[in-house]
Amino acid sequence: MRHIDKDTLLQILLERDLEQGIANLRDLPKPDSLTHALKGAQKVVECMNKGQEILVVGDYDADGICASAVMCRFFESLGYENFRLVIPHRFVDGYGVSAALLEKYAHNASVVVSVDNGINAFCAGEWCKERDIIFIITDHHTPTDTLPQADVIIDPYLPDCNFIQKSICGAVVAWYFCAAIKQILGACVDMSIFLEYLALASIADVMPLVGINRILVKKGIESLCKSSSPLALLIRSKLKAISAQNLAFSIVPLLNCAGRMANAHLALNFLLAQSLADALRIYDELLELNIQRKSVQNEILSLAQMTQIESEHIVVSYGEDWHEGVLGIVASSLAEQKGKSAFVFSHNNGVLKGSGRSFGGANLIASITPLSAYLLRFGGHSGAVGISLQLEQLEGFIQTLESTLVFDEIGENAILGVIESANINDELLAICERFEPFGEGNPKPVFLCENLCIQSLKPLGKDKKHLSYILSDKSNGVLLEAIEFFAPQMREIGQIGNVQFELMRDDYKNKVKLKIVQFP
Repeated sequence: MRHIDKDTLLQILLERDLEQGIANLRDLPKPDSLTHALKGAQKVVECMNKGQEILVVGDYDADGICASAVMCRFFESLGYENFRLVIPHRFVDGYGVSAALLEKYAHNASVVVSVDNGINAFCAGEWCKERDIIFIITDHHTPTDTLPQADVIIDPYLPDCNFIQKSICGAVVAWYFCAAIKQILGACVDMSIFLEYLALASIADVMPLVGINRILVKKGIESLCKSSSPLALLIRSKLKAISAQNLAFSIVPLLNCAGRMANAHLALNFLLAQSLADALRIYDELLELNIQRKSVQNEILSLAQMTQIESEHIVVSYGEDWHEGVLGIVASSLAEQKGKSAFVFSHNNGVLKGSGRSFGGANLIASITPLSAYLLRFGGHSGAVGISLQLEQLEGFIQTLESTLVFDEIGENAILGVIESANINDELLAICERFEPFGEGNPKPVFLCENLCIQSLKPLGKDKKHLSYILSDKSNGVLLEAIEFFAPQMREIGQIGNVQFELMRDDYKNKVKLKIVQFP
């Protein structure tokens, strides 16, 4: 294994080519480079010129809620009042824009726009066509060979789309669509006011933090650090440091839990809060919902662990009337535990409805698309899908999927190299911080330091699950502060090992600390 110092670390991180030619917001591609964006925007502008109603249909996950927030604030900034937004209720309306949903909400609409959904909205397309309502789909999910009937479809994964980066989230697609409307209108709208939403959405949907996503997340985090928006003020009051990892851990679950447990409009109101008091009030409500979510999730995970169907690369579990809002999280946990892709379903009246989560590079959407004959409905990404099927089709689906599973190449989450304890300092941490934000597509550097000895340790946290250490290098007398979150076992003073770790900054002492990844 190679040895690392500050110079080799800098070279390794530079080779990641994270910017991909986009060093600042001015480098972002223009709205007309997103195929069909201007065409769709023109249709919306024509309706606006006539004062007609625009109905936007969002989605109940964090990305869809952020996309909805972008649309609401954009039309508010334009001062256009004949605008409505609806986010489907998971347990009443089901997923995405549907004919049933439009039957409830769209009779006065002249144009229906979907954000973060719609690429499989076949029934909705027919409903709009029969009523001569313009239907515009903005989405980022993978399309099938057959597309819905829509006047305009804007999706970076369309075969005819030459946008420079495919892997952008639904909120970013919606933002580009709004930018196209702004361009046609010649309106004075500051598109940077949406960066906070774009950062949260890109992090939530685990977009690779390179190119477009990197600059949007970086600038969104900068906005959260200095903006006077109620959302930014709330986040600064709750997080000691604002990073992609902290937002993913502390804020994104709150956005998701609203749609999982109740109504996604609660999370939308949180993003759009007009005052810090409102943001704080809704934040507390979301915290309570998230506690409920964890309880339900743990209960269903326990049941899922007892009722599994396993094959070589797949594990499946289902139960009667399991809470649909947590099935994706349970599938993720099951995939990690079993080391194979997992599907978890709720069974009701002979129909299985649920979620799949990938493991080991399995591309789930590419794998299940050829198996549509087994399925009632499906959609999603390489790593996560939602599907429904008849119970009687499950066995055939599993057997066929097992034999046709598509795998993508995955990079090793490798240790960068061995580093001497004497080289672990502020300068090394500063180099790492230059390449933030870290996340999907830009993993945080992991180092190995050999023969470190536990000189002292202290359990932390209410349940004493975290351990704080002073580690010593007997060869040179260097002492290092370290922390291990959710330590798998109690350690002993005097224990020596080759420690795998990330670097972090101690916010209280403003100094380097080791965040232990593995202590053998």
